Amino acid sequence: MGGMYPAEFECEARLIDGRCVQVRPLNFDEYDRLEDLYNRSTEESLRKRFGWTDARAWLRSIKGCVTTGNLCLVAEYLNAQGKLEIIGDCWYFKDLNTGSAEVSILVRDDFQNMTLGTQMMRKLVEIAKSEGLYRLFALVNVNNTPMLRIVQRLEFNFVHGADGVNLYRLDL
Repeated sequence: MGGMYPAEFECEARLIDGRCVQVRPLNFDEYDRLEDLYNRSTEESLRKRFGWTDARAWLRSIKGCVTTGNLCLVAEYLNAQGKLEIIGDCWYFKDLNTGSAEVSILVRDDFQNMTLGTQMMRKLVEIAKSEGLYRLFALVNVNNTPMLRIVQRLEFNFVHGADGVNLYRLDL
C-alpha cells in the first residue's frame, strides 16, 4: 500500500482499546481521501490544530507537498463495513535550508486519547531521523492538551510561547 515508500515507513499501531490501525505514508494521489478526515473532525479539533476551521482550504494549499520531500503519515482503520478510513494524519514540512521540519497532527475525534497520535508522531520522528533531518518543531495551541501531551512524551523542549501558541523543539 505504501507505493513509493520503503516498507519500514509502514507500521501497525495498537490503540488502548485493543484495535489495530495501519500507519503508512500518504501517496501523492490520495489527497482526496484526507478530505473525509477533515470533514468528520469537529470544529474544536480543527481550531486546536490550525487556529481556524477552514481545513479544506489548507488541504488544497498543500496538495502536492509530498512530492517536494515533505511527508504525511496516515492512520487507516477498517470500519464495520469493511472499508478503510483515514482516521489521522501526521506531517512534517521540511525547511530545505536548515535541515529541520515543522510537524503537525490531526486524529479524528472518535480516535483521540487512544495513543494513536503519540504512536504516529513517534514513527514520524523515526523517519525524520532516517531521512537526515536534525530538528523538528511543533507550534502547539496552548489549549490543545492532547498535542501538549504528545510533545512532552516525545521529549520536545519548550522554546517559547506567544499569542496562544507554544513552540517546541526536538533535536534529533
